[in-house]
Amino acid sequence: MKKYFLFLLSAVLTLGFTACEDIPAPYGIFDQGNGGEGGGDEGETAEPEGDGTLATPFNVAGINEYISSLEADVNSPTVYIKGIVVSVKEEFSTDYGNATFYISDDGTSKNQFYVYRTYYLGNKKFAEGDTQIKAGDEVIICGSVVNFKGNTPETAQGKSFVYSLNGVTAGGEQPGEATKERQPATEPLPTPSTALQPTNMLPHSPTVKKAPKTSISREKSFPSESSSAQNSVTPPSTSLTMAPAPDSSMCTVPSISAIRNTPPAHS
Repeated sequence: MKKYFLFLLSAVLTLGFTACEDIPAPYGIFDQGNGGEGGGDEGETAEPEGDGTLATPFNVAGINEYISSLEADVNSPTVYIKGIVVSVKEEFSTDYGNATFYISDDGTSKNQFYVYRTYYLGNKKFAEGDTQIKAGDEVIICGSVVNFKGNTPETAQGKSFVYSLNGVTAGGEQPGEATKERQPATEPLPTPSTALQPTNMLPHSPTVKKAPKTSISREKSFPSESSSAQNSVTPPSTSLTMAPAPDSSMCTVPSISAIRNTPPAHS
């Protein structure tokens, strides 16, 4: 009887352990490294989006797909890329003014893009007092990209800059060699000594030659014929011819008595 009881108990226990093998693991236990809950920081791969313009920039999946169609080591035209900083390899510094970091669509390390030696906001070199970049920042990169050695999609060195950092923008020209301070490309104004000269106002203006000055003698008496005629002017002749005096008989006025004694003329 005792042996029968032990045999029955053993059979029940064996059946119970066998049935437990088909029960799934309790909630919260995850497979490390396979993307389960708590299993690392790798997220889902986003779909490619954007066309590379400022209005609709590439996302990271879109820029990686775009670069895959490029030839090796050939810089692309200017494009815009948006993403979230995953990690910073080289912070911005005042020595070189650029930085190197990784971005992705969701801020995780899955499907990243390499932003290589890009300049700061406004396509300028980083300066003391500027906001440093860090993981989690939302950025828009403007510049040229390249498929380095045919296997590394990245921004071309020195050909890109941070167009937007957490919504803050500073404009910027087309990517290229950045400088700390950009001087206005205007020609200097003419100096006062040359601004009023006609030759500076009208191109190919004729040169006007001044006539030589003539020295005039201010002496009251004129020099004789034997004296030198240099630096003197001979005055014109001023002789006048007097007209003869009128006949006095033509200007005689009759007296009043003579007028009264004169008989009237017949009609």
